[in-house]
Order: sequence, then C-alpha cells, then structure tokens
Amino acid sequence: MMASPAFGRQGEEFLETLASNGFNLVDLREYDLSIDDPRLQKALPHAWGFIPGNLPVFGDEFFKLAPELRFISKLGVGLDNIDLKAATKNKVLVCNNPGANTTAVADFTLGLILSLARRIPAADQSLRQGGWQKYLGMELSGKTLGLIGLGPIGRAVAQRAAGFGLKLMGHTLHWPEEFAAQYDIARVQPKTLFREADIISLHCALTPQTSHLIDQEALSLMKPSALLINTARGGLIDSQALFKTLEQNSMGGAALDVYEVEPLKDPSWFELENVILTPHMAWASHEALYRMCRETVDNLLKAAQGIKPKNLVNPEAW
Repeated sequence: MMASPAFGRQGEEFLETLASNGFNLVDLREYDLSIDDPRLQKALPHAWGFIPGNLPVFGDEFFKLAPELRFISKLGVGLDNIDLKAATKNKVLVCNNPGANTTAVADFTLGLILSLARRIPAADQSLRQGGWQKYLGMELSGKTLGLIGLGPIGRAVAQRAAGFGLKLMGHTLHWPEEFAAQYDIARVQPKTLFREADIISLHCALTPQTSHLIDQEALSLMKPSALLINTARGGLIDSQALFKTLEQNSMGGAALDVYEVEPLKDPSWFELENVILTPHMAWASHEALYRMCRETVDNLLKAAQGIKPKNLVNPEAW
C-alpha cells in the first residue's frame, strides 16, 4: 500500500489500522511523486493500493508500471489527476471523499474573501515591517457574490455568504432549485455573472469544458474593483491572462489557493501586491483530514475483503 504524505498526518491511528490488517505501507514523504522518480518506479510493481493526493498522475504509463494495482482512494474530491478510463481498463477501482472537506473549503473561501476585501495580509505585512498604515477595504454587506458551481462546496459558501449580507448569483451545471430559492440565488449566465458580481468565487470541477473558464475575455468583463477567488482547480483560470490583469491593476485583486502548475514557483507572482497566494490548503483542517483518512481506510478494507466500497466513481471496474 502506497500513501500520500498527508495520509495519517493526524496520528498513528490509520497507519496502525492498515498494519493490523496486513498492509505494508510505503511512506512517500521523501518521494517527488513524479512518474520518473526511480524510487516510485521500484515500488510500483508491488503496489496493490494507492492513496494519492493531487499527485502523481495516474494514466496508462502509470498503470503499466503497477500491474498489481487494484485500488486507488483519492485523499480528497477532485479526480483530475486520475484517468478514469485507463483505471477502468486496468480493472483498478477508484474512490474519493466527496463532502469530507466541504466545511473546510467553504470556511477558507470566506477567509480569503474577507482577507482580500479588507486587505488583511497587506496590513499584517506592513505592521511587521514597522508601518502603521490603515488600509481601506470593502464591506461585504450589499455586495454581490457570483458563484461558479453550486455543488456541496458552492452551496456551503452561499450559506456563509448570506450571513454577511451578500447578494448571491450563480451558474452551475445542475441548478439546485430549492436551495437557490431558499437563499435567493439569481440564476445567470457566466457573462452576466462576470459583469455584475463584485466577488467571483470558483467551485466547479476542472473539465475540458471548464478549462480556462476565466480567460482574457472573462477578465475584461469584470468590474475594475472585482475580486476573484479560486479554491477549486488552477486550470479554471488562464494564469497568464490573470497575471497581466493584476499587473495592470485592471481588477480589485485575486486570492488563489490552486494553480495551473503546482507548487507555484514563478517569482513574478510574489511581486504582485493585489493577490493573496496560499499553497493548496483550503481543504487542510484537522477535521477534514481525519474524515478523509477514515473514509479512505474504510473503503480500502472493504475492497480488500471483496465488498463494494463507498463512493466508487468507476463502478464498471467492480
């Protein structure tokens, strides 16, 4: 059994559970999780299961190196690093943890909105450098929050935002009629949302249809004071177009927890004063990690016993 560095970070409970059920756990903390890592290549032929985060990338090349692999349990929700067709073709079961990090990501999203609107990180940094500058910010009450995606996380953000007096509008693949009516969420097309929202927050999956959803055209539609939040997937935004827009101060600012290439190493981003950058940590609460690890172990043990696991995303491989 191979597991991502985050697995078991809460303590030894989950590691002990696996060991007591006969699993030999390979610690990946020292691996770079690239398919080219010789240590990973050496271990893969013996792997029955894998508990990944957002790396490595599971495709045909990976599965050729892991002929004994039968189970992947994604520590999280997004599956964009797993080729489900290739997994199914190779009879590899794939599970994830939908809902396990909803609260954590929704809380973090509101934290980013508040931090960006009230310029809290800039004030903190200024004070540490000897300043006493009182930054003017934007109140949330009465402003409009546009949500792209109204799945569990998008809805949780809407619930929290309503408490701040934000007006809500949204666009999503499957419109939640009852929920939208309860929270008075206006159903709009993306271009309308980009034009009218004071704050835009992304909560949709990364697919070929949503890749670079936020491109130069979308950015050009936004208000000069607009704030953009992304705690979903980096590929939803054309990062070059966003960088140019921020560099030219053509929008109010952005708060990013995810990037097209991770980890973010381009130093030019660190020079921008109108962006908040965090290292893909919106999910990272103690409670969320515990739920993800617990569900992952439960699913793994079920699969090993020939019992259909929960949240199986490719049932045709069963």
